[in-house]
Amino acid sequence: MADSHPLPVQGMSGRVPSAVADYLDRAPDLVQITDPSGVCLYASSAARALLGHPPEQLRGRNLLHE
Repeated sequence: MADSHPLPVQGMSGRVPSAVADYLDRAPDLVQITDPSGVCLYASSAARALLGHPPEQLRGRNLLHE
């Protein structure tokens, strides 16, 4: 079985193949996954360049109410 990365994807096992996670982190666009209330579950590496914050700072924050 291929390596997997813990990305929160509703309706899946909560893990995606490493190749997908690598692709998302290399994309120049911001890729973000939020829960229904707006809490950031995942932000790609582009968050640093586009928003000025590393992805780790965005995860767990409600981005709709800040």
